[in-house]
Amino acid sequence: GDHSTMLKQVTELVSNESTSLEDATRLVMLFMLRFESNSNSGVRSLINALRKRGGEAEARQVHNLQRFAGVNVRKGDLFKGEGGATSNITGKLFKGLKGVENVYTQHQPLLKLILEDLLRGRLRSNLFPTLGPQYDGKVTTVVVFVIGGVTYEEAYTVYQLNSTLKSQIVLGGTSILNSRAFLDQVEHAFPAQQGANTADL
Repeated sequence: GDHSTMLKQVTELVSNESTSLEDATRLVMLFMLRFESNSNSGVRSLINALRKRGGEAEARQVHNLQRFAGVNVRKGDLFKGEGGATSNITGKLFKGLKGVENVYTQHQPLLKLILEDLLRGRLRSNLFPTLGPQYDGKVTTVVVFVIGGVTYEEAYTVYQLNSTLKSQIVLGGTSILNSRAFLDQVEHAFPAQQGANTADL
């Protein structure tokens, strides 16, 4: 969507006291990940809106997420899909949204798109390197292990792929994640330093 319209809407939600601080923080995080590379992203004003609600720790969480998964550390572009691991994902995600009341039911985890590309032989080797000789045959058995953990949605996606495709995908991870568990991991990766603040965001 349009950046300025989205910034206005997110600012209203974040500033609204009826929006929980936890939900407001999640909104700012998603907005930051989507628009952090824009020169006038508005992320700083959203973080200040969190602070006005007493969310100094939440402002630090936004900063930590940017350090953990921001555009400078991740491969590909999660939202535009320009030449990265997520090429054409935006088109795939929004395909068929016309007439759908709840767009959130259309969400597909990135893992699904990666696995589908792998099973169809279209996975880019420069983004997903392999050990040993390149295999050019049809892949039917896949073992996926995610360091950091997997979500219930990803586990369900693997179940669906196993049911619909002629393949056997085994999914494992170091833990089962929800948003709180993920943010706890990010917090442990970047612990708060004594006397530090996030005024530079």
